[in-house]
Amino acid sequence: MLRQPFIEPLQRHLARVKLQHEEDVRAGHGAVYLPYTLERKYPAAATDCADLATTMIYTHVLNKGGKGVKSPLEL
Repeated sequence: MLRQPFIEPLQRHLARVKLQHEEDVRAGHGAVYLPYTLERKYPAAATDCADLATTMIYTHVLNKGGKGVKSPLEL
């Protein structure tokens, strides 16, 4: 999906951000604020974020239909 020169820097960035997130969660800073109406509609959204990245990827791919996903840099 990405051009080769961007893959390794992005993987390093994601590893750093994941480590920072894990440290924040261990320190007790893993909560997410949702406005009341969203909290009612999606009661597990603030706590069930283990697969959020995967969910975002699937949602992005599904929105493209049968055309697949292309990198904006390759358009």
